[in-house]
Amino acid sequence: MKALIIFLCGMTLAAATLTWDEFKTEFGKQYKDTEEVNQRRRIFEDNLKYIEDHNNKYERGEVTFTMKINKFSDMTPEEMRSMRGYRRPSEAQGAGGPGEL
Repeated sequence: MKALIIFLCGMTLAAATLTWDEFKTEFGKQYKDTEEVNQRRRIFEDNLKYIEDHNNKYERGEVTFTMKINKFSDMTPEEMRSMRGYRRPSEAQGAGGPGEL
């Protein structure tokens, strides 16, 4: 019985992650050339490893939420931050802090 539960948990985690080809198909990803394909695949694989490590922590009760692949999984953290308009305080004008004019 214990082996069955472990097997089913493993199947659930496996089903929650996508392969590179599945990711590209599901999110309609197209890249300009082979160089970009290779770069985006490496980023995707790094992000997938991060997600899997995080979800293993969830299974052990070390964190309170799970993560999964989404349309941004081929992007670096820096690219994602720039999409949200995030700038470090030192990069913003008037970086003296809240309330400064």
